[in-house]
Amino acid sequence: MLAAVLALLASFSWGTSDFVAGVEARRSTAWTAALGGQVVASLSLVALLLATSSASLSPAALAPAAVGGAVGGFGVVLQYRALALLDMGVVSPIIAGAALVPVVWGTIAGERPGTLQMVGIACALVGIVLISRRERARAPSPHTRRGILYAALSATALGLFLVALDLGGRSDPLLTVATARTAAAARNTAAANLLRMAHGARQSAALLREFQPQVCFVTGGYVCTPVAWAAKRMGVPVLIYLPDLTPGLAIRALSLLAARVAVSFPEVAPWFPGKAVVTGYPLRPELHAAAADRPGARAHFNLAPDLPVLLVFGGSRGARSINQALLAALPALVGQMQVVHISGTLDWPQVEAQAAALPESVRAHYHGFAYLHDDMALALAAADLVVARAGASTLGEFPLLGLPAILAPYPYAGQHQDANADYLVQRGAAVKLRDEELASRLAPLLLDLVQDRTRLGQMAQQAASLARPQAAEAIVDELLRLGASHG
Repeated sequence: MLAAVLALLASFSWGTSDFVAGVEARRSTAWTAALGGQVVASLSLVALLLATSSASLSPAALAPAAVGGAVGGFGVVLQYRALALLDMGVVSPIIAGAALVPVVWGTIAGERPGTLQMVGIACALVGIVLISRRERARAPSPHTRRGILYAALSATALGLFLVALDLGGRSDPLLTVATARTAAAARNTAAANLLRMAHGARQSAALLREFQPQVCFVTGGYVCTPVAWAAKRMGVPVLIYLPDLTPGLAIRALSLLAARVAVSFPEVAPWFPGKAVVTGYPLRPELHAAAADRPGARAHFNLAPDLPVLLVFGGSRGARSINQALLAALPALVGQMQVVHISGTLDWPQVEAQAAALPESVRAHYHGFAYLHDDMALALAAADLVVARAGASTLGEFPLLGLPAILAPYPYAGQHQDANADYLVQRGAAVKLRDEELASRLAPLLLDLVQDRTRLGQMAQQAASLARPQAAEAIVDELLRLGASHG
């Protein structure tokens, strides 16, 4: 990206200098070169706009880029002409007045300028006033007047270029704002991160003024800070949703800006006195539909209806320790259960090769997949027992399906996964294994659970008792209440 921008700037510089040379020479051939220079300068700015814009290359992004590049190129050429007639001390403050154009544009659109933008405009206006006083003391000169006119026109053109840059950045439906980490791990860049946060808060404020929301919904973490801060300052109520059992530092700090904090479990509510509302963990409609037709889910994977189904997965990228432990245990499990194994894309070539080497009698009960997306809800609904990590979704998905679990928390995920696993274990819905225990304990534990139907049934009942199937509706109701209170 840097190389592309430097190349575009070099092209732009060549175009503008060629234009000035052609104008000064006042020859027909030179004017042709001047026109070519103007075109090159404008096209370079168009490309620069598109290269640095967050927008996609859609017609909505191309239009402001094309117009802004052409006008911006013309503005810089006028600046060269002004510099040929006036000294830099006269031209620079006038060109700085280009910042006034986006402010006027934003005011018409109902936006308020930021603090730094106003400071820049004030400095430019002061400079223009001082220039005017100095020039009035001199004898009137067409040379000076023409130079000031060129500089003023250049400022206007460059201001329109800035407007085009802003419009091009907003043409994508997905609008992004700057943010940064504020945790202790980021001490070395604390000052830079705070500046990025401040910039993100200004971006958020501008977007919120344009969008005019009645309520702001965030899911926690430092990335939400600029938006939540801007919403709080504008009087827009903020609802935070926390899926985990243990709120981190960022979510606890962010809760100071929130009107309500939606939590999945009553045990989390004391962290947010006066603000917590227990909603449960929201789940996608496909999972609810699959839970209502579990025989259909088994048929989708060609699973026998009379043999228990074990589902094994380790997240979207997989979990190598779980994959290896399962493949080693497969010969002992065959005949007792049928296995749906989602290995993740990273380990799939190795898993596929090992599965192909298994005896036919084992492979008949093994159904391996690299990844499931649309069918993941069906895989969960088809299972009688699951082996998985202990991410936050396990606290919502497994209870909805009444699914007993063997959980192996990811050892490098902090304390969140351990807390999630312990929550289900303490309520009799799961068994917890440490990652290093998988190789030695997974196979005997699976056989014990499948052969002890009473224990497995009790675990399923305990899991189902934790379900909150109306969680999504509860969050929507809270958002509507907050939005109504805001008016």
